[in-house]
Amino acid sequence: MKRYLLSAIVALPLCLTPLQASGLTGDTVDVSHLFPNQGTLNSDMGTQVVPTGDFNYVDIYNVVVTDGTITYNSDYGSSWTSATFNGFVVTDETNSLITSVTVDGTTSYAGFSSSDVTFTANQVFVNLQGLGTAGFIQLDVQAGASTPEPATWLMFGTAGIGLAVFRLRGSKSAC
Repeated sequence: MKRYLLSAIVALPLCLTPLQASGLTGDTVDVSHLFPNQGTLNSDMGTQVVPTGDFNYVDIYNVVVTDGTITYNSDYGSSWTSATFNGFVVTDETNSLITSVTVDGTTSYAGFSSSDVTFTANQVFVNLQGLGTAGFIQLDVQAGASTPEPATWLMFGTAGIGLAVFRLRGSKSAC
């Protein structure tokens, strides 16, 4: 009976540990327009904390960053020049680990495809080179913390202590 009670005490932190949110809520993000390549800043559209992230590029387009999406919307009637890169980058400055970026089915932007999107651990690049400016893009973003949260460390520590106590009690009864 004591072993079951001890097992329950060791397992309790597993049940109480909150799940790590996988998204951008609470993260600080910066949105910039890059042109004529990924290394050249054309315009810094600002830094905000998600879900407030609503960014405008000289009245041509709007980028909105929420927990799990990045959207682009424009009704400007022109086209982006063909350069190595002509588009925007969303940079997560809070060290969340971006693990996946996919083009949502609601995207309605002529000529735009998943090949126009690249990402790193903390940046999403959207290249609009040679495309018209008018359209709607929605990207689904999966992100999470790159390091374990404190509750995870507490869980492992408590489990380790519980196992040590269990082992010590087991060795005393063997004597």
